[in-house]
Amino acid sequence: MKTPWNSATRMGVATALAVSTIFVASAATAAPLNPVVGYTIIKLVQDAPAIENIQPGPGRPGQTAYFEAGLARSGKPYGELHGTTVIYDVTPDGSGVETRLRTLVFDLPNGQVVAMGTSNYDLPLVANVPVVRSTATIAIVGGTETYAAARGQVTTVRRTDGTYEHVLMLLK
Repeated sequence: MKTPWNSATRMGVATALAVSTIFVASAATAAPLNPVVGYTIIKLVQDAPAIENIQPGPGRPGQTAYFEAGLARSGKPYGELHGTTVIYDVTPDGSGVETRLRTLVFDLPNGQVVAMGTSNYDLPLVANVPVVRSTATIAIVGGTETYAAARGQVTTVRRTDGTYEHVLMLLK
């Protein structure tokens, strides 16, 4: 025999759904996994990169740098970073800010994370690298395997020893 969907049954179902929603919401907010709710945080340290610069020359629009470096997570090797930067906007007198299009591919044990965007660098640069502690944030636009359809952002900071710290915030 079918149970009729009378007002008492509807009220009971609605109450059960409301209580379960409150329970799930309170469990989710009671102990967030990361400081930014809804994101997975991956902190990586990049070795000083091997860089290959392609003409038309340092500090000129179109100059492309290709680089790669090892990555570590919690002090242990954790893949490689492959990247390119292309200068596309500079100030004519060599002072001010230089804008570069950056593409970073984090080749990690469980797949790749791909990030792209523009970053501004204060001039003058020394040996074509940003000043210490300069920060740049670009979008995570995709990935493979574990990181398929990844979205979020990566913030990069150049450290005093020539290495870089990357903080990947992956939207869950």
